[in-house]
Amino acid sequence: MTRLHVLGSGSKGNAFALEHEGRLLILEAGFSLREIDRRLDRAGLDPARVDGVAVTHEHGDHLDIELIKDLKKAETLLFCNENSASKVSWGMVMLAGDRQEIDNIIIEAVPAYN
Repeated sequence: MTRLHVLGSGSKGNAFALEHEGRLLILEAGFSLREIDRRLDRAGLDPARVDGVAVTHEHGDHLDIELIKDLKKAETLLFCNENSASKVSWGMVMLAGDRQEIDNIIIEAVPAYN
């Protein structure tokens, strides 16, 4: 079963949690670690289970640099654009049209303007 949890959306931060076949991805990372932990806990999710993070762009309400550093484990994947990767010093840079897969979850970068 696939579940999407809205952890928060607005000018102060954006984050979603996607559960699929035992995997947990964070989509957008616009809150502090403490706040993400609190929101994941409220959704019944364990922050230690995070397998990957996908960030659309480097604005602060989508990319909290300290959160990304705190979520980084050897096996945690970060999917982002080049500007975001340069801010956190790691990540799999995705350009428009690129596709990556984690088990049965396909992440595709599409051109967008924000």
